[in-house]
Amino acid sequence: MTIEELNEFVLHYIEKDKTQSAIMLSAPWGTGKSYYINNSLIPFLEQKESRKCIVVSLYGLKDIKEISKSIFLESKVKLLNKKMLELPLEN
Repeated sequence: MTIEELNEFVLHYIEKDKTQSAIMLSAPWGTGKSYYINNSLIPFLEQKESRKCIVVSLYGLKDIKEISKSIFLESKVKLLNKKMLELPLEN
């Protein structure tokens, strides 16, 4: 499967899936999973669907509460970064 096909598969899943489940991307360490997500999938989804994406690592998280907290914190950081970029520069 090419990167373009994988991007389209994920987009189709987001739009059409009725299970409201997650997709797990698994492959051996060092094969480029994070690179693919950050450099191909996220730009593709944000351009195609005008969606905002949040990426969290599940490494070391023990339960759903920790996952929820990680998602919440990452969304706040992203929002704060956006607000900081919108502030006018002072001379």
